[in-house]
Amino acid sequence: MKLYLKGRIMAALPIVCTIAYLLMGFLADLWHPGWVVFLAIPLFAAILFNKNLKLVSIYTTVISVAYVVTSALTGLWHPLWIAFLTIPIFSIFTRPRHLTAEEFCDMVENQHDDCNCGYDAEWEEKIEKEFEEKFDSKDEENKK
Repeated sequence: MKLYLKGRIMAALPIVCTIAYLLMGFLADLWHPGWVVFLAIPLFAAILFNKNLKLVSIYTTVISVAYVVTSALTGLWHPLWIAFLTIPIFSIFTRPRHLTAEEFCDMVENQHDDCNCGYDAEWEEKIEKEFEEKFDSKDEENKK
Protein backbone atom coordinates (compact mmCIF):
# COMPACT_ATOMS: atom_id res chain seq x y z
CA MET A 1 0.00 0.00 0.00
CA LYS A 2 1.40 3.43 -0.93
CA LEU A 3 2.60 5.69 1.86
CA TYR A 4 0.24 8.54 0.91
CA LEU A 5 -2.73 6.18 1.12
CA LYS A 6 -1.61 4.97 4.54
CA GLY A 7 -1.26 8.58 5.63
CA ARG A 8 -4.76 9.42 4.44
CA ILE A 9 -6.19 6.43 6.27
CA MET A 10 -4.43 7.45 9.48
CA ALA A 11 -5.55 11.08 9.07
CA ALA A 12 -9.20 10.07 8.63
CA LEU A 13 -9.25 7.40 11.34
CA PRO A 14 -9.62 9.71 14.39
CA ILE A 15 -12.54 11.45 12.70
CA VAL A 16 -14.18 8.13 11.83
CA CYS A 17 -13.66 6.86 15.38
CA THR A 18 -15.14 10.05 16.83
CA ILE A 19 -18.21 9.79 14.59
CA ALA A 20 -18.64 6.11 15.49
CA TYR A 21 -18.30 6.93 19.21
CA LEU A 22 -20.85 9.73 19.04
CA LEU A 23 -23.31 7.61 17.05
CA MET A 24 -22.96 4.76 19.54
CA GLY A 25 -23.49 7.18 22.40
CA PHE A 26 -26.42 9.15 21.05
CA LEU A 27 -28.27 6.36 19.30
CA ALA A 28 -27.70 3.43 21.65
CA ASP A 29 -26.49 5.10 24.85
CA LEU A 30 -23.24 3.14 24.66
CA TRP A 31 -20.98 5.89 25.95
CA HIS A 32 -19.03 3.69 28.33
CA PRO A 33 -18.09 0.75 26.11
CA GLY A 34 -17.95 3.01 23.04
CA TRP A 35 -14.57 4.50 23.95
CA VAL A 36 -13.02 1.22 22.79
CA VAL A 37 -13.35 2.39 19.16
CA PHE A 38 -10.48 4.82 19.82
CA LEU A 39 -8.12 1.87 20.30
CA ALA A 40 -8.46 1.35 16.55
CA ILE A 41 -6.16 4.32 15.93
CA PRO A 42 -2.93 2.84 17.34
CA LEU A 43 -3.93 -0.64 16.16
CA PHE A 44 -4.31 0.55 12.55
CA ALA A 45 -0.94 2.29 12.81
CA ALA A 46 0.57 -0.99 13.98
CA ILE A 47 -0.90 -2.78 10.98
CA LEU A 48 -0.08 -0.17 8.33
CA PHE A 49 3.37 1.10 9.19
CA ASN A 50 6.92 -0.09 9.75
CA LYS A 51 8.30 -2.11 12.63
CA ASN A 52 9.30 0.82 14.84
CA LEU A 53 5.93 2.51 14.55
CA LYS A 54 4.25 -0.83 15.19
CA LEU A 55 6.12 -1.12 18.49
CA VAL A 56 5.02 2.36 19.55
CA SER A 57 1.42 1.69 18.50
CA ILE A 58 1.28 -1.60 20.36
CA TYR A 59 2.89 0.00 23.42
CA THR A 60 0.32 2.84 23.30
CA THR A 61 -2.52 0.34 23.15
CA VAL A 62 -1.11 -1.70 26.04
CA ILE A 63 -0.66 1.42 28.20
CA SER A 64 -4.21 2.59 27.41
CA VAL A 65 -5.80 -0.74 28.26
CA ALA A 66 -3.63 -1.17 31.37
CA TYR A 67 -4.57 2.35 32.52
CA VAL A 68 -8.30 1.75 32.16
CA VAL A 69 -8.27 -1.70 33.76
CA THR A 70 -5.97 -0.74 36.65
CA SER A 71 -7.79 2.54 37.31
CA ALA A 72 -11.19 0.85 37.23
CA LEU A 73 -10.04 -1.81 39.69
CA THR A 74 -8.22 0.52 42.09
CA GLY A 75 -10.11 3.78 41.63
CA LEU A 76 -6.80 5.65 41.23
CA TRP A 77 -7.60 7.44 37.98
CA HIS A 78 -5.64 10.56 38.84
CA PRO A 79 -2.16 9.29 39.67
CA LEU A 80 -2.13 6.51 37.08
CA TRP A 81 -2.46 8.89 34.09
CA ILE A 82 1.29 9.42 34.45
CA ALA A 83 1.75 6.10 32.65
CA PHE A 84 0.88 7.95 29.42
CA LEU A 85 4.07 9.99 29.80
CA THR A 86 6.06 6.84 29.07
CA ILE A 87 4.70 6.71 25.49
CA PRO A 88 6.85 9.54 24.07
CA ILE A 89 9.87 8.23 25.99
CA PHE A 90 9.35 4.77 24.51
CA SER A 91 8.93 6.36 21.08
CA ILE A 92 12.24 8.21 21.37
CA PHE A 93 14.14 5.04 22.21
CA THR A 94 12.57 2.98 19.42
CA ARG A 95 13.01 5.63 16.72
CA PRO A 96 14.89 4.30 13.70
CA ARG A 97 18.33 5.71 13.16
CA HIS A 98 19.03 7.47 9.89
CA LEU A 99 21.19 5.80 7.27
CA THR A 100 24.57 7.24 6.40
CA ALA A 101 25.29 8.02 2.76
CA GLU A 102 27.46 4.90 2.48
CA GLU A 103 24.74 2.66 3.93
CA PHE A 104 22.17 4.13 1.56
CA CYS A 105 24.45 3.63 -1.46
CA ASP A 106 25.13 0.04 -0.42
CA MET A 107 21.42 -0.57 -0.02
CA VAL A 108 20.68 0.86 -3.49
CA GLU A 109 23.51 -1.09 -5.13
CA ASN A 110 22.40 -4.37 -3.55
CA GLN A 111 18.78 -3.88 -4.59
CA HIS A 112 17.51 -6.67 -6.83
CA ASP A 113 15.58 -5.74 -9.97
CA ASP A 114 13.11 -8.57 -9.48
CA CYS A 115 12.23 -7.34 -5.98
CA ASN A 116 8.87 -5.63 -5.77
CA CYS A 117 9.57 -3.78 -2.55
CA GLY A 118 9.03 -0.17 -3.49
CA TYR A 119 12.28 0.40 -5.37
CA ASP A 120 11.88 2.90 -8.20
CA ALA A 121 14.70 3.09 -10.76
CA GLU A 122 13.30 6.29 -12.29
CA TRP A 123 13.35 7.95 -8.90
CA GLU A 124 16.96 6.91 -8.36
CA GLU A 125 17.98 8.30 -11.77
CA LYS A 126 16.20 11.58 -11.03
CA ILE A 127 17.95 11.92 -7.67
CA GLU A 128 21.34 11.10 -9.19
CA LYS A 129 20.77 13.67 -11.94
CA GLU A 130 19.79 16.37 -9.44
CA PHE A 131 22.78 15.47 -7.28
CA GLU A 132 25.17 15.74 -10.22
CA GLU A 133 23.65 19.02 -11.42
CA LYS A 134 23.90 20.54 -7.96
CA PHE A 135 27.54 19.62 -7.49
CA ASP A 136 28.52 20.42 -11.09
CA SER A 137 27.11 23.93 -10.69
CA LYS A 138 29.02 24.35 -7.41
CA ASP A 139 32.23 23.19 -9.10
CA GLU A 140 31.73 25.78 -11.83
CA GLU A 141 31.14 28.51 -9.24
CA ASN A 142 34.31 27.52 -7.38
CA LYS A 143 36.37 27.65 -10.61
CA LYS A 144 35.30 31.26 -11.22
